Amino acid sequence: MQSGYRHSDLSVVYPIARGTGPLVSFVAAVFLLGEAPSTQSIAGLCLIVGGILLVAGIVGHRHRRAPGVGVMYGLMTGAFIAAYTVNDGWAVKMLLISPFLVDFTGNLFRMVVLAPRAWRDRDRLRLEARVYRKPVIVVSVLGPLGYILVLFAMRLAPVSHVAPARELSTLVGAWFGSRLLREDSGPWRIAGAALIVAGVICLAWR
Repeated sequence: MQSGYRHSDLSVVYPIARGTGPLVSFVAAVFLLGEAPSTQSIAGLCLIVGGILLVAGIVGHRHRRAPGVGVMYGLMTGAFIAAYTVNDGWAVKMLLISPFLVDFTGNLFRMVVLAPRAWRDRDRLRLEARVYRKPVIVVSVLGPLGYILVLFAMRLAPVSHVAPARELSTLVGAWFGSRLLREDSGPWRIAGAALIVAGVICLAWR
């Protein structure tokens, strides 16, 4: 997702990633975890797909379509979101592994994978850690805390409902991309983000 932000608009990459994630998570939960879909949930899927098409500029009468590289990064990110969501949901729901352990293991894995690159660029790392100290602390606390709460929710509710519920930030992401980063939003992209949110609500509503 971070690479996608460097190559394309936040208001393209973020909604597509956060819309594709729950979409694929829903399908995977149905086929892999045996969760039963409903008419309302299928309607939610259709809304999400329609929203993704609008945000990506594939449909609609916008003068300029979203960059293909942004769509690609968004879809790839969504696939990874779905993969770890279903895997972690299976771990806490079926294997009864502690959400704290699941999140700690994931963070430890990321540290191991990223450590060599961080070491090679350690001078810049020290500089950024000093300049962005407060944001780093906030993200390092709220990020794991938020996902641990999601994992606890997966123990109580179907994964196909919890996964979409955490993606309601889609519309907020599109708004920030438009207002703060001055990205080209237009009515079709805003409408697409709204459809994604509506679809997420349909999937999450029991």
